[in-house]
Amino acid sequence: MNSSTGGGYAQRVCSTCKLRKKGCDKKLPICGYCAKRGLPCTYYDNDSSVLFGSAPSKDGIAGISLPAWQRQRLSQAEGAPNFISSLLQPGFLNAPSLAGGPSSIDETVYQQVCFIYQSLRLTFHEASTRFFQNFQNWLPIITPDRLYRAIVAAECRTPSADLSILLLSLCLVTTRPHDDVSTQATGPAALYILVKMLYAQAQAVVQASTLLTQAGLVISAYEYANGQLDSAYVSIGACARMGQTIDIDKAGVRLAESHADAESKLKAMEEWNLWWGIIILERFIILEMSPSRYQHITATSPNCNVSPPCVPVCEDGLGSKCDETQMCLPPSGHGHNSFGRQAQTVYILDQTLRIINSPATPERRLWGLAKLDAKLQDDLMQLMEERSYANGLRCGAAATVIRSLYLLHQDIIAHAKTLAPIATREQWQRRSEAALDTASKIMMDVAEHHLNHISHHGVDSLHFCCGCNLRVAIRYIQRRCQDGCGEEVFFVKGLEKLTLLEEAFRERWGTIV
Repeated sequence: MNSSTGGGYAQRVCSTCKLRKKGCDKKLPICGYCAKRGLPCTYYDNDSSVLFGSAPSKDGIAGISLPAWQRQRLSQAEGAPNFISSLLQPGFLNAPSLAGGPSSIDETVYQQVCFIYQSLRLTFHEASTRFFQNFQNWLPIITPDRLYRAIVAAECRTPSADLSILLLSLCLVTTRPHDDVSTQATGPAALYILVKMLYAQAQAVVQASTLLTQAGLVISAYEYANGQLDSAYVSIGACARMGQTIDIDKAGVRLAESHADAESKLKAMEEWNLWWGIIILERFIILEMSPSRYQHITATSPNCNVSPPCVPVCEDGLGSKCDETQMCLPPSGHGHNSFGRQAQTVYILDQTLRIINSPATPERRLWGLAKLDAKLQDDLMQLMEERSYANGLRCGAAATVIRSLYLLHQDIIAHAKTLAPIATREQWQRRSEAALDTASKIMMDVAEHHLNHISHHGVDSLHFCCGCNLRVAIRYIQRRCQDGCGEEVFFVKGLEKLTLLEEAFRERWGTIV
């Protein structure tokens, strides 16, 4: 049967199966492998022309062909050097009309999002793939299978406004300053403005949802990496409130229900990871702000008896069907789930913050912090033995432990000054200075490794919270050098590496100094 018709079998395997080296059944219009996983399925002839399906092109925003009405709308972007001029056009970013109902809102937002993707010459599939290769490794808040299915469904019907906003937020965090598409007159800064405007419109007319909460977290992460701490603080707080409204903070209970079907478990897993993503990001944002903010945490950690976040084990990479029976739950202290390990370290970070914010006497405060220090030192030693920073499996957990150590020992040094016996005071201070020196030396080693790593894989491959520890380590080492410590030459060399890596972060994200 002719391969260009709507049934039968193609003569050659599809491009997706060929790329992934999978057994393609050549079924038309979409092979079994791609249909099961929601992937774009395209059959090519010898001359690379498309026999069936559609290749990503200027008319393919999702990585698949667009309906005629979308191509007509997007054709206005042909030859346009950027999309910022469209922002000034009357009606481009008008609030979606409520008169037409949800479908009108969905269509309006989707058209605007498609126009932005077209202007950047990106597809939904390209942006989401970038996201899953980098950001998702550190905060796995989106289930790939569910997102890819939604992207494919956009071929047949207009997606919901909250899904369109999520796709736009993925574009924001994956568009790099040195990409060809962003070296035009408009770059990430202009894109950020557009994302915030559309997100605010969606919040005004769309009910709170998991998709909208995911988009808000991604936007908040971008603001944090960009150095806009106040904006990030507001955004992550709104995400927490939205998550509480739709009960994603209780998803851990639903995840543990044995009678739930596979799809329900997959949905609960995604929501539980999202809630933990909010918890982790909010703490890193607050820790770079005034200490007065430490006691104003919106996303509270769940009871430690509740299951930690889990990550689906996918059988063959991006876009594959995830087996909900293989969700990884990290046992205490061991395991390969980096996200679950980071969640465990958050509990100790929260205990540290509680003691720092407590009105306890200096003696009780110091002994409480000393007990936590022993636990943190043990965890850090274990993580370093696993070469966490070298292989990337434990970066989030190690970063949280190191940040907790800086916080804890800086507080000990500050309050040890109030102790009466001079010998006792000096003992506390020397012990904490030694711990801070060790943490800073670890950060120097991390910086050296990461500088080599990003030369091959780019800054996006590093955990976003690395920037926080870099800045803390730089400030501490600068102070130590000013005080004339005995290891000044060693620290100066380490400071150079830390500064180079921090500059790479700032260059990537346009961080405000």
